[in-house]
Amino acid sequence: MPVKLLCILGVSWAGEVPHPSTEGASTGAAATDPVTAPAEPADLVTAARLPVLRAPEGPQRTGELVSFVLEAPDARPVYVDGCTPIDLEVRTSTGWTREPTPSCAGGDLALRVDRALTLSVVIPRPGTWRASVAWGAGCHPKTPFAYASCSQTGTARSERVEVSGFPLPPEGR
Repeated sequence: MPVKLLCILGVSWAGEVPHPSTEGASTGAAATDPVTAPAEPADLVTAARLPVLRAPEGPQRTGELVSFVLEAPDARPVYVDGCTPIDLEVRTSTGWTREPTPSCAGGDLALRVDRALTLSVVIPRPGTWRASVAWGAGCHPKTPFAYASCSQTGTARSERVEVSGFPLPPEGR
């Protein structure tokens, strides 16, 4: 069962969505902080099964929630930033440009994702968009994500989403 997250960006379950693209993972050094135990091998994500960020099907429109679903591979837990876990990127003539996101003073604790997490955002203007989520495996769960000493990190990116500034026609017409 997907986990629902309520944050500044908002959340809503959108159901099934199409296949995404993901970016590779990088393995960092194991944690050396005595408070943070190194990740167990079972907690690490294999290159063949990286976290996936699924985009909604079909066209979307500005002013409405657009839901993306982060799926953890093989039900192995991954962690995301508990404050602003999702970033939006808009396609421009020079490539993909990241939109500014709200920040949290000190950051929220790393949020554990066991199977799936739905993240919904309002896309501010028409265009071609995608979302990205920085994730970590083998993280210390009782610290902000930026300081969670994750033994493995990566970024999952969704497929493109076309966003219109005009209302979509009612279904069946």
